[in-house]
Amino acid sequence: MAQQVCCLRFTEAKTDISLFIYHGTEIVYLLLYVDDIVLTACGKLLNCVIDALKKEFAMKDLGPLHHFLGVAVERHRDTLFLSQRHYWTFLPDMVLLLLTLQTTTALWDLFRT
Repeated sequence: MAQQVCCLRFTEAKTDISLFIYHGTEIVYLLLYVDDIVLTACGKLLNCVIDALKKEFAMKDLGPLHHFLGVAVERHRDTLFLSQRHYWTFLPDMVLLLLTLQTTTALWDLFRT
């Protein structure tokens, strides 16, 4: 998939192999992780990139970003807030579950040491 993205004149970022950047009159950022894509660009350019990607890949536009790789994304005016609050509220329940297990598991061994 990375090769096809590069064919659309995106270049791979030197700092992250999952980040691709298009430099034209405006900049487009494309974050690719397995089969998830996050795009950011200004208005019409974003729609053009989505259309070009749809010609290359079977994909569906899920609209504005809400979650990506366990990170919640909240939009307030011109700012994005990233949070792992769900993860941190889920973690104590998982630890309690592991502590109450009757059988041992590989995951349990990690917590015992």
